[in-house]
Amino acid sequence: MWKISAINSGIIYFLISDFKLKVKSPYPIPTRESLSEKPQPLPYPKRHPKHSHLGKNLEVVIKKALKEENPDKRLGFANAVAYYMKLAYNNWHKEIVHDDAIQSELSSITDGQLTFTNTPYVKAFRPQHEDRDRGGYGKTAG
Repeated sequence: MWKISAINSGIIYFLISDFKLKVKSPYPIPTRESLSEKPQPLPYPKRHPKHSHLGKNLEVVIKKALKEENPDKRLGFANAVAYYMKLAYNNWHKEIVHDDAIQSELSSITDGQLTFTNTPYVKAFRPQHEDRDRGGYGKTAG
């Protein structure tokens, strides 16, 4: 008798032998019916984020900021959230977003409870030019 150590490799031997293989296995021996069964569906979360374009993690940070009582920490949270919102906007839209747009969205999300003072600086996307002179590196003289 053979000893089977991995589930997937063991299933192949059972298929080849038409399920007539006699082995010692630490796993349940598969049957033809068990291989044809549909797997149980995965339980996906039923929660739908209000602001899905910003992500679940930012919602968690905003909730933490709203619970914070220290005004300096709360302002730090607001500045970090505004920076991330501006970064996310620039990643998707490839254009500069104005701070008042970020402030109005942050105010609408938090019902005016969070405002940022620090202007979040995010480097704007700049397309690279192919014809730019790179000092002759990698080019043959001609």
